[in-house]
Amino acid sequence: MVLRGWRFVTLLLVALLAGLATAQALERFGAQTYDSGTYITVQKAAYLAWGPRDIGRLLEPAAIVATFGLAVLVRVRRVSLWLTVAALVALVGAYPVAYYTWVEPVNRVFMAASPTAAPANWTILRDQWAFGAAVRCVCELVALSALLLSVVIDAHAERNGG
Repeated sequence: MVLRGWRFVTLLLVALLAGLATAQALERFGAQTYDSGTYITVQKAAYLAWGPRDIGRLLEPAAIVATFGLAVLVRVRRVSLWLTVAALVALVGAYPVAYYTWVEPVNRVFMAASPTAAPANWTILRDQWAFGAAVRCVCELVALSALLLSVVIDAHAERNGG
C-alpha cells in the first residue's frame, strides 16, 4: 500500500513537471515572433515570476526526492529499480543540470534587462533559453515514461504471479 501511494505521488509530481516543461518548450514557437521588448516583458511576467516561492521551483526537488524514495521502495524489483533510477537521472538532467546550464543564466540577464533596452544578443539568449527548455522537456518526458513503464511492468508481473 505504501508503494502504491508513493508511486502515485511520484507520478503526479513528475507529470506536473512534464506538463510545465512541455508548455515552456512549446512557447518557443510563439516567442520566435516577438520583438525584443515584447519578449522581455513576457519572459519576466510568465517565467521569471516562477521564482523560488512558486510552484515550478518547488515541484522539481519534490519530484527528485519522491523518485529517489520510490527507487528505495522498488529496490527488490530489478526492472522497476532500473527504470526508476533512469527516471531519477533524467530528472537530475532537467534540474539542476539543464536548468542551471542554459535557463537560469538567461533568466538573470532578462531579469536585469528592460523592454526598452534589450541586450544586443537577446536573440541568442532567447534561443539558449528555448534550448534549455526543450532539453528539460525531453528529460522530464523520459522520466515520466520510465516511471509509467515501471508501473506497467510491475502490474503485469503481479497479474502473472511474479
